Amino acid sequence: MLFPRLKTVLLDLLASPFFLAIPLALVIIFFLPITSSKYEARLLHSELVNKPNYHVVFVDLNHDGKSEQLIFFHNFINKEASVKILTHAGINYDQWNFNGYFQLEPKQFFWADLDGDGYPEVYVFYYHNDSVFLGAFQPYPDKRWLFKKMLISKVWTRDGKIDYSIPNIKAVDMDGDGYKDLVFALLAGYSRQPRSIFIFNLRKNTLISSSSIGINLSDIVITKMDEDSLPEIYCGSDTPGNINGTMHIPYDDYNSWFTGFSHHLRFLFPPIENKGYPSSVSVMPFVNNNGKRFIVALFSNTTTGLLKVRFYTKGSRLYSEKVFHFTSGQMNKIVMGNLYGERLFRDESYLLVFKYSNYFLFINEKLKIKKIKVDKELSGLLFSGDLDGKGKKEYIFLSTDNKKIIITDDHFANEVKFPIHFKNIYTFFSAFSYGILKNGYAKNELYLSYDGRVYFYSYGFNPFYYLKYPLWLLVYGMVAFVLWFAQRMHRVQLLRKQQIEETITGLQMKTLKNQLDPHFMFNVLNGLATNVAMGNKEETYDQIVRFSQLLRGLLLKADNIDTSLKEELDFVKDYLELEKFRFKKDFEYHISKDEHVNIEQRLPQMLIQLLVENAIKHGLRNKVGLKKVNIRLYSKDGNTIIEVTDNGIGRKAAALRRPRPGKGLKLLRDLIRLHRKTGGKEISIQYTDLHDDNGRPAGTVVKVVLMG
Repeated sequence: MLFPRLKTVLLDLLASPFFLAIPLALVIIFFLPITSSKYEARLLHSELVNKPNYHVVFVDLNHDGKSEQLIFFHNFINKEASVKILTHAGINYDQWNFNGYFQLEPKQFFWADLDGDGYPEVYVFYYHNDSVFLGAFQPYPDKRWLFKKMLISKVWTRDGKIDYSIPNIKAVDMDGDGYKDLVFALLAGYSRQPRSIFIFNLRKNTLISSSSIGINLSDIVITKMDEDSLPEIYCGSDTPGNINGTMHIPYDDYNSWFTGFSHHLRFLFPPIENKGYPSSVSVMPFVNNNGKRFIVALFSNTTTGLLKVRFYTKGSRLYSEKVFHFTSGQMNKIVMGNLYGERLFRDESYLLVFKYSNYFLFINEKLKIKKIKVDKELSGLLFSGDLDGKGKKEYIFLSTDNKKIIITDDHFANEVKFPIHFKNIYTFFSAFSYGILKNGYAKNELYLSYDGRVYFYSYGFNPFYYLKYPLWLLVYGMVAFVLWFAQRMHRVQLLRKQQIEETITGLQMKTLKNQLDPHFMFNVLNGLATNVAMGNKEETYDQIVRFSQLLRGLLLKADNIDTSLKEELDFVKDYLELEKFRFKKDFEYHISKDEHVNIEQRLPQMLIQLLVENAIKHGLRNKVGLKKVNIRLYSKDGNTIIEVTDNGIGRKAAALRRPRPGKGLKLLRDLIRLHRKTGGKEISIQYTDLHDDNGRPAGTVVKVVLMG
């Protein structure tokens, strides 16, 4: 007994709307456009940058807590490389022009306070003919030129043109005099040379460089490996494949290299080769829990599928090494390079070295590994900074498909995503700039510049974050109510259907009991017996066949509540023929039908027969003389009209002989009502009494209107 009862309880629970609402509510919540992220980014506005080949950055140059706008662009009118500065209010502050052109690379400028007066200077790299120059000016507190044209280096040409990039620019005190120096790399591309590191000292007005090599230097890490020493420069590289071993240029770029330079720009050690094409070396600084400093070099080789993580102390002293094995396909999915700093796990320092699939991998000098799960769409880091003014970093990533910006908190969680719509992927990165704009408030703004516009976003806590729980409950409640209401309506419909079916069954039983007047049945049978006794065999046979057809029609229609007009007329004709046989020469009938009447339309079964039977039973049975019944069918205003006319004693006289209402009329009304409920057309019945010229009753006309 217990098991069937438990089974019943479980089935009732599973069929409950409150249980069924759970999966449906979860699906709806999943597709809700309202973000459930703890933070949100909102587009504030955008501005058009009406400058050709522009690059925009926002920097607080006068330390008023508000960023000024710097626009670097080609001035085609004067054929000059120009820098325009707008105040935070958008007012044109001034413009500085240089006799040359900017490369279509994002980093051709830098701002730093090299003279120690508390205000940054702006340093601009540009080229003219076959040479690269450096210019500098200071916009605040007073507008002044530092210099317009300092030669950095000549560059080899290819097809009469030079191409170069300046991938890293840093401001570091390299000689220990208390003033920062400008450290940068100048790398020729297809033009091949030079590829060198440069240090510019503003106070001494000196520029030194390393020997030009074939290595395509990428990362630049400047650090003091010992607190009592001067800074050292460590570099990674990649393999563009422009300089091979036959060109007599040291260190080809068909292999990647790990290099180090002293503050005099001499090699700290012979460059360490990462053999293979394509391959790369990325470098990052790392400090362990005890304050010991390391340079971490990631040796990546796509061909061999090897990824080596090496921890170096001062110079090229290898402290530890971890080797990862991947397939070439897996290597192409690894993201390395530009995040990649320290992170604490329970007060132990780890370095984020790369991302694979949806995991960040961390490692320390002891080669211990930690993993955290992150959004699979996270790709290259654009930058990090305090966007919401809470004192912690946010990380701003580009998605793997380059179509979204993704912002995470300092734990790489609580992702916020929004789309970016650039027109051309090939020109996107050369004109793409980004950063943090100071607006004078606690919260900063994120700016993105591309395709001729600058977009400004706010970032902060989502005020609706904690409302998601009552929202989810509301969604669940609404779904549960809808299901409960649907189940209730379904039960009502089932009950209504059951009631209709019971009514139909009852009416069918009543119809069977009342379809033909018992007196009629007995009279027909008596007439048949009399004819047999009198020897009228042919007439008797014909009437027996007609009577059997009538009975057969009754039985066939017993399960139906409606019939076609044609079937009803055939049935009524057999019925009237039997009545004529019963009354002999005292009875006649006539049926007429217009050609436009649709004989296939549906109507309640026995409708015409009940009207004819009532006419005979109450109007004609007690009439002396010839008894007539006329049935006429015609169309009017799109409706079908059935008229049953008799020349009987009239309704008043019939009512005196029949004190109680007849069962046939009640059955007729019930049939019409049920026909309407089950989707049938509307039916109306009108009764009209007929009188002769002397005002005496002369019969009745019953008009039935079947609505079109």
